[in-house]
Amino acid sequence: MSDDPDDGSGHWTEAWRRDCERVGLTDTTTDLGEIKRAYAKTLRKTRPDDDAPAYQALREAYDRLVAHARRQALIAAQAGEEAATGADEPIPDRPVVVEPVVAASPLAERIEALIDSEWPATAPAQAPPPAPAPAPRAHPERPAFLDPSAGPSPEALCHELVDLLKLGPAKLEAALPAFRRQLGELPLDRQLEASARFADLVVQLEAHLPTHLIDLLREHFDWSRDFRIERMLGGERMAALAAVLDRHPPPITDPATLEEFGPTVRIAHLSGSASEGNRLKAFIGALLMGHTLPLHLQWAGWQLLRRLGLDEAELGAVQKLGVKTRNAALPLIALLAGVLSGMLAGSAEEGLGHAFSALSSVAIFCVIMGYVGQALDFLREAVPDWLAGTLKSERWERASPWVGAASFAVAGLVLHLAPVYGDAMAVLSLAFLAIGLLLGLKGTPAMITTAVALWGLVAWVVPTMMPLVAGLQAAWISAGVAVYRLRLYVPNPTFRVQPTRPAGGWQAIALLLTVGLPTLMAWLSSLCGMRLTLGAVTLALTAGSAVGSIGLLPRAALMVGTFYLTLGLWLAAQRAGWQLARRLFRGAPAASAADGGR
Repeated sequence: MSDDPDDGSGHWTEAWRRDCERVGLTDTTTDLGEIKRAYAKTLRKTRPDDDAPAYQALREAYDRLVAHARRQALIAAQAGEEAATGADEPIPDRPVVVEPVVAASPLAERIEALIDSEWPATAPAQAPPPAPAPAPRAHPERPAFLDPSAGPSPEALCHELVDLLKLGPAKLEAALPAFRRQLGELPLDRQLEASARFADLVVQLEAHLPTHLIDLLREHFDWSRDFRIERMLGGERMAALAAVLDRHPPPITDPATLEEFGPTVRIAHLSGSASEGNRLKAFIGALLMGHTLPLHLQWAGWQLLRRLGLDEAELGAVQKLGVKTRNAALPLIALLAGVLSGMLAGSAEEGLGHAFSALSSVAIFCVIMGYVGQALDFLREAVPDWLAGTLKSERWERASPWVGAASFAVAGLVLHLAPVYGDAMAVLSLAFLAIGLLLGLKGTPAMITTAVALWGLVAWVVPTMMPLVAGLQAAWISAGVAVYRLRLYVPNPTFRVQPTRPAGGWQAIALLLTVGLPTLMAWLSSLCGMRLTLGAVTLALTAGSAVGSIGLLPRAALMVGTFYLTLGLWLAAQRAGWQLARRLFRGAPAASAADGGR
């Protein structure tokens, strides 16, 4: 609403032009079919599991474009009906005018007293622009909407609502049914006046109005859906009201949406609670859900989460909770590595040593990869301006990963020939290696970290680690990650927060477990987080270092078997945790907001 596409004179705003560009439209339009086609095309390159903020921005821009296109269609239809048959109900040529409140009026005194009172606000205080308010009237002995004998009037309802707000949320909640009834009993010729008066009241007292009261008024006066509202209330009043409504979006009532996101939002509510017990419950739920919890929140998007009752403080709390649960995965990996090492080596002392080694190694590796990712991003941004346009073009974005993969292979070949042709070849190999790192290691931090860890595992498994072999391995892994990142093959074309059976059946599964292993790992790192994939790599390395060959089973086969077995058990445990958490925290998000002393 604050990003209204039209400034009232038929001109398109810059914000709206940016929305059109973000969705992929070459020009501004209200053609719904064209908007949907452009969105579908852009969506192929902007996925929530790859770049959640970009996907959220794309989705919000698309929603605004669709809403305005439908609004324009309604306006056109209404105009056609009015031209053919005349308007069914009068619409004023000028906005409704209500008398402003004088400084010494009773209503002004009540509003000022309410704003200065110690009764806690239910929403963040804002500074809305001044707007006219209802005319003064004598203060009755009891609220008009609680007195069946009193005739309803907009002035009386506005005055007494202010008085009732001072009595606290409980009194207001008890009076809402009668208030709703009296709103409905207002004569039709007073509804327009009531809409203007309550719009002014909402703007002035936003910080003291419960969200459900704002929703009641929005629904009754149809502030969000009736395209004639701005014509009736006036541009200045509507702009102030729109800003308030935008900060208090209407709640979600769709049962399927509530069932899908209810448990996730409930955990987020509990994470922001003042109760230690509720925060412990949220931690358990986040631990069970694992990486799926932040992924589910990203999939929902901030606009939907706000309508489900989640505020910014709770979103920040659940994001911090996600960091804690990710950190909790490191001791779990160390524990499993210690148990596996102790079982294979037959020594508890050796298992304890491997557990400590695994914990420190994984932690150090994650920290190093974080700095490596930042350094690569810095180098990619530090290109000359004359080259930046070419490097950021869509064509180069799709070609650069293959150039990077080829550079890894060439670096290995040149280094392999260095003993024959001298040190100059070694320097040349470093140049190709740098190109490979800049162009081949792209994607999310989880993808990059998983790719490097996979290269380390393969290098450990392969008995002979010649430079040429190392370069070919790096090229293979880089190309496999690019296949998923560029959406050339997506195991789950329909986005899900849990991995599903890959598209293509058993043939696709066989390829993903062999030559397509880097693609599989990139996919899993996006859906399950890099802790799951790093855990599988760590346990495979633990099995290889704890024992040599077991009978006819060589070390390489033991490591590969441990890797796939761990990966399968890890995925099964995550799916079971996700389902258990959804059962434990099932319930309406709105009910969760009241939990425990927030």
